[in-house]
Amino acid sequence: MLSIAFIMSVLLVFVRARQNGLKEEIIISMSFYVIVAAIIGARFLYVILNLKEFLNTPLEILMIHHGGLVFYGGLLGGVLGSIFYTKRKRLPVTQILDIIAPYLALGQAIARIGCLLNGCCYGRPISVWTSCPGFIFPSDSIAGIQFPEQVLHPTQLYSSIANIGIFLLLLRWSGFKKKNGEIFAGYLLLYSVKRFFIEFLRGGSSVLFFSLTLFQLISICLGIVALVWIIGVRIIGVRS
Repeated sequence: MLSIAFIMSVLLVFVRARQNGLKEEIIISMSFYVIVAAIIGARFLYVILNLKEFLNTPLEILMIHHGGLVFYGGLLGGVLGSIFYTKRKRLPVTQILDIIAPYLALGQAIARIGCLLNGCCYGRPISVWTSCPGFIFPSDSIAGIQFPEQVLHPTQLYSSIANIGIFLLLLRWSGFKKKNGEIFAGYLLLYSVKRFFIEFLRGGSSVLFFSLTLFQLISICLGIVALVWIIGVRIIGVRS
């Protein structure tokens, strides 16, 4: 599903880039940089967060086919990869990020279906909302964790539906943008809000501070940065 998400997103970005006067070969070349940087970033953050698991088996760090990628690391890596490429080719960074942003959300929506099929990114057990529909995973299908079968929140589907909503909102927003960069900033804001609330229902996340998980804290910081960015480029008129 990740491959399908990537291919579909890149094809749609081709169309959007052509409409904005950008050559297709630019997107093809940049896509290579972005996907490599995103995988490295996603794996790096996962390894850092689970360092104890890799101290005795360092070669396992390279075994990404065994699972273990963190989206926020991938986002940072992908953005840095795109900035590196566009700066090197002297291309408009924020314009290209605006073109990519909606399809990044669409790609995530597709990829989360893969998470559902794989059994990762699972939700917490449903105990209070007894009438709420959920999913029952086999006890050994969730990231190798052993526990009795129980009904879990389908957070993968929640995320997928929310990302489709973000995709549609960003497409609509693109018709009203005033400055380059605000669509990508809008993506960061909407995604961080979505991730903050989804995290309350996700399983396997440890609470760090004020009953919040690491990814909720990252979401808060990212959301603030994105909001300031939007205010700067749209309301105040700061050049982006």
